[in-house]
Amino acid sequence: MRLVLLLVLLTNFSLFRLEVAAAVPVIATAPAAQRVTVGASAAFSVEATGTGPLTYAWSKDGTALAGATAARLFLQQVGLGDGGSYRVKVSNPDGTTESAAVALVVNPTS
Repeated sequence: MRLVLLLVLLTNFSLFRLEVAAAVPVIATAPAAQRVTVGASAAFSVEATGTGPLTYAWSKDGTALAGATAARLFLQQVGLGDGGSYRVKVSNPDGTTESAAVALVVNPTS
C-alpha cells in the first residue's frame, strides 16, 4: 500500500508529489528454536519494527494459540505434546509479517 499526497504551493503554483511507503512490520529479531526437558519452561520472543500499534499472534503447527498475543510466548511445565513448530504473525494497519517456523523439541526425562 502506498499513500500519495499532492501538495500545491500557492505562492508559485508549484506541484509537489510526496510518496510515503506503508510501514509493514519487519521482524528484527526472530524467534529461536528451543530444546527442553519435560517439565521445564520454554520461551519464544520476537522483536519487530513498524508503524504501531503492533499486534502478535502465535501459532503451533499451524493452529492459533488462544491468548498468545504478546511479543513473548512463555510455556510452563512443557509436556511431550508441546513439542512442534511455532511461529508468530506480527501485524499493524499496513499489513502482516510472519516469522519462519521454529521447533520446540521436548525431551523425556531420563
